[in-house]
Amino acid sequence: MYVQPKRPDFVRQQVWDQEMGRATSGLPSLVIKMDILLFNPSPVRLPQDWPTDIEIDQYVRHTPKASYKARLVTLRITNMTNWVGPDGVVKPAMLINNTFLGPTIAADWGDYVQVNVYNDLQHNGYHSHYSNQYGNRVVGALIVNGPASANYDIDLGPYMIQDYYRQTADRFHYVAELVQNGPPPDSNTITFRGKSINPTGSGGSYDRLILTPGKKHLLRLINASVDNSFTISLVGHNFTVIATDFVPVTPVIRSKLFMAVGQRYDVIVEANHAVGRLL
Repeated sequence: MYVQPKRPDFVRQQVWDQEMGRATSGLPSLVIKMDILLFNPSPVRLPQDWPTDIEIDQYVRHTPKASYKARLVTLRITNMTNWVGPDGVVKPAMLINNTFLGPTIAADWGDYVQVNVYNDLQHNGYHSHYSNQYGNRVVGALIVNGPASANYDIDLGPYMIQDYYRQTADRFHYVAELVQNGPPPDSNTITFRGKSINPTGSGGSYDRLILTPGKKHLLRLINASVDNSFTISLVGHNFTVIATDFVPVTPVIRSKLFMAVGQRYDVIVEANHAVGRLL
């Protein structure tokens, strides 16, 4: 059943009618039309395109001046019994829209985002804050484009880093409840933007991130792990940190960053070295 949402006060009626018309014209194709809105967001707006009269400490109080858009997103949560993981090993999984990582939701500062979630899990109810489910691969990124405390040329999008387990999170949860002492289980590998190699076999592949010489790149680092923290660095390059956990900060340069579980950094990487492969 589809329920027509109420228009928020800050969204103009004309814009709302247009977006609702796109989403509801021909209900049998509702999901397809919503997915088009999800996977084809408006072009990325760089910092220089946003208002320039915003102080960092006023960020959360400042009314956005960008034109509002209604963004509609459909997510389907499903079970996969024989899913081939990023390391090439078959395991059970829960997925969003049959993908890992789940699709990125992108919006501009001031937009209205409506997310419709269809629970197609066979034996479970979906709960967005249930850690076992995100440990089973029910996870994705949310990007809000807006003013930044430093300029950049290219937005590389979210870069999610995670510990990866071949056993299900539910199984490890059960084991943890029985163990009175001792460390948590080791992860089988680590994924970078959903990719990884098999450290004990031949499956999987490395993630590759391409930098453009002479350009400044925005990278949105996310530690979406279940149990592991990381120290992140890029050979021969520094990170210019411009936001932490969605809060803009005065730019600060660091050669490496410690990231706890759930922690996020927006960093700028300048490709100012000779072209080559960085490992």
